[in-house]
Amino acid sequence: MSEAAVERREGGVLGKAALAAGILAVIGFFGLGFTVGDWWFVVGLVFGAIAVVLGVMARRHFASGPDRRMATIGLVLGAIIVAWFVIYIIVAAIF
Repeated sequence: MSEAAVERREGGVLGKAALAAGILAVIGFFGLGFTVGDWWFVVGLVFGAIAVVLGVMARRHFASGPDRRMATIGLVLGAIIVAWFVIYIIVAAIF
């Protein structure tokens, strides 16, 4: 198997994992954090950070295509959750 094929498969898996982590971050943070309890915010933050890292790693493998889009969506979802958490903590500390 060529090195390019291995790299493409690796990036595709990372892109799908970033998307899955981004979706889990949104569910954990917004869905369970506001309804079930406060510790779910941290679970959402962890999945958000994972989505950001995996999204950046996957985007380095592709110039374009569906795998890059999945990685980008996961990256954006994770970044939104991380930013929202930071803003939430700052606002909670002020008030």
